[in-house]
Amino acid sequence: MYITYVFKKMPILYLLLFAVALHAVPLRGVAVEEATDRPIPYVNISYISGKVLGQSDNKGRFEFSVDSRNAVLVFKKNGYDSTLVELQDYADLLDVVVSMRSDARHLGSATVVGGGSTAWQNPKAVSVQKLEDAAGLRFDLTEHLSQIPGMSGQMDFSGNLFYDGSRSEEVAYHLGELRVPNMRHLDIGFPGNLSVINPRAIESININEHYGTNPFNQGLAGSVQFVPKDVGDFKMDISLGTTLREIYMEGPWLFWSGFAFSARYLDPSMLKNMGEKFFTEFKKKSESSDDFTNSDPFSLFSMDIYARLFGRDSLHNSWAITGLYASDRYTINQDASTTFGETRSIAIIKGSQVYSLASAEYKTFGGTNIYAGVISEEKADELRDTSAFRRMESTDVLFLNFIDGYEKTRLTASLGLSWEQTDNLGFAFLYDFRNVSREWGRQGDTLNDNVFQANAYYKLGSNDLQSAFGLGGIFSLSKKQDFQALPLASLDLEKGSGKDFALFGNAAWRSDWNEYLDGNEIKGELRGGASLKAGARLALGGLKISAHGFGRYYPNPFLPIPKAFEHYKEQEEAELAWVYGSQISLNFHSLHRVALTSNLAHVYGEYELPNGRLPWQANSLVDMVSHLRIYPRSDSLLSLIFSHRAALDRPLYEWAIIPSRTENGEQIQGQRHIKQSSETASLFRTDVRINLDLKSKEKIFLEKVRFFVEANNIFSPFDIKPLRFLGAENGRERSVAVRDDDGDSRNGFDIVPFMAKGMGLYLQFGIEGSFF
Repeated sequence: MYITYVFKKMPILYLLLFAVALHAVPLRGVAVEEATDRPIPYVNISYISGKVLGQSDNKGRFEFSVDSRNAVLVFKKNGYDSTLVELQDYADLLDVVVSMRSDARHLGSATVVGGGSTAWQNPKAVSVQKLEDAAGLRFDLTEHLSQIPGMSGQMDFSGNLFYDGSRSEEVAYHLGELRVPNMRHLDIGFPGNLSVINPRAIESININEHYGTNPFNQGLAGSVQFVPKDVGDFKMDISLGTTLREIYMEGPWLFWSGFAFSARYLDPSMLKNMGEKFFTEFKKKSESSDDFTNSDPFSLFSMDIYARLFGRDSLHNSWAITGLYASDRYTINQDASTTFGETRSIAIIKGSQVYSLASAEYKTFGGTNIYAGVISEEKADELRDTSAFRRMESTDVLFLNFIDGYEKTRLTASLGLSWEQTDNLGFAFLYDFRNVSREWGRQGDTLNDNVFQANAYYKLGSNDLQSAFGLGGIFSLSKKQDFQALPLASLDLEKGSGKDFALFGNAAWRSDWNEYLDGNEIKGELRGGASLKAGARLALGGLKISAHGFGRYYPNPFLPIPKAFEHYKEQEEAELAWVYGSQISLNFHSLHRVALTSNLAHVYGEYELPNGRLPWQANSLVDMVSHLRIYPRSDSLLSLIFSHRAALDRPLYEWAIIPSRTENGEQIQGQRHIKQSSETASLFRTDVRINLDLKSKEKIFLEKVRFFVEANNIFSPFDIKPLRFLGAENGRERSVAVRDDDGDSRNGFDIVPFMAKGMGLYLQFGIEGSFF
């Protein structure tokens, strides 16, 4: 009887289940951190009534069926404020992005946990993922760094950046806690000079400019710190492009907590094609022929390898071991023949560079941080001129066109210790052993120096005002010079009004160790400088605006050094230098719709000389970098990235040279005299990039594939003055040349900027695959 009753009621049960299914609504999305847009794994998701739905996965993604289109959900995770989500506010429930705010309040890169109102999230600690939202470029860190507030320009044809009007060599770079050079591939004058450090291996980029935060060896301008990525899930990225080939892997490994590995190779033939856009001089086969002969001007090789092992024990102490190796070899030839049909190739630029790095770090949960590392740079350069400008008895062409060449090795061994006694008080101690050697011709010299830094800092914060004060000193012990010491001091203030507005300021006296040549002898010297800045930040929904002014002062600064004749004696000496400027930065993110960043800076400064003035290296009437990324639809697989860079009226220098000579059997050192060039250099460039992202529905092995096409300097074919600001008529400095009015180099000659049109239109494309 009971069974018969059930079968009779089955149609009713089916109808009820069908009705429920009609009301069930599919929900799919990702939980991200508000300040960085990084996915948040394992977020607890429930209805506002308390009924549990589940968790996001290890990638921050979630996929459920909810009872109603009007359901209200709660997202919870330790370390983040609980977030209330009303589904009716979303037009598309298959692409929901839930932004959660960290409950940690930040000043610089230091963390103070507390309640009260939300302090301003300092935009100087930015995830690489968020920077890529706008630039869309994974392989060059310069494209990412140029978006960060404070970056006030980039040297022409170089990866060197200015920060708040400083010279490029004053910006310190750190991989973790270890100070490293600004390591670049083929930084010799054309695109392709990408960063040795792979952006895929970097979690975030931090800008530190006061001594209340790590790292402490911050140079004369501040520190750009690349924070390595430490993750536990396996992932592999493979990129096959026309220029760059790379493989990147991360994940758990044996008894270590995890590893990261990167290997990259730049294709020589494609680098050659890049350079030919503005370096190659083709030669006609005959005066009446339109055919050309090619002197095969380029021989290039570049590769880098990065590896990192890291772990964490049960007491939350962490450690890491990092290694990096990079190698470049380059030769640029120019046809020096003077008749048609003849090809006589001369290597006008020839050299190599090798970077090696090994470091170890140990951080305790209590605040102690110990690190040690060794960094090696080996560089060789040779510069020649095709005009055979020397008037000497020798008939050797290789000698006649020689301008300058050398081999230089820098080795730095570092040991650092920092300790935070409380949340507000700490100290740091650093030791660097520096070895510098240089050889040119039959001459050479070596310098060994011991440099110590000590610093203590104190932080004080409330809900709306936070400050950090640092005080210390830097000391140098060298056999070549007497004991040297200079102070280190900084004061950083930030006053916020809720989470939408903040005033900030910074004052500092910074000091750093520099090597220089005194004739043929290498010496090390401490130099210092003062800086001051003040500004405000404003957040309006997805739009963040930052504006500030800055000034710098340098007593007895080094003058600019030419690309050749570094070992010649400079006849000028600066008494002081000053620089001032302003900058405004815009950052707009409409989650997965539109991303826009723009930096606009003005810099002006001068060296004060006994008999005149000389413009500052970072001067620019206007320096602007903008990136715009557009997703046509919320679920679009296609994205467009427009990038534009412009720098107006950067100064150029030239030098009057009196060559080295022998008089009465005695070798007389050569002289150089710096002068301002009558020309200035301006840079204009517009790039377009298209990304097509295909994601796998079943994430078993292949997660996503990206096809990309990039066109660099798209307006270069148009020699139209009104389009100059987009990249047409793009005259730029690319090297130096020799000017000798009387044709006798023995009585002196000038080295002057060599101006060329700049990079032409260049296309590249490729495919990237992410596996897990």
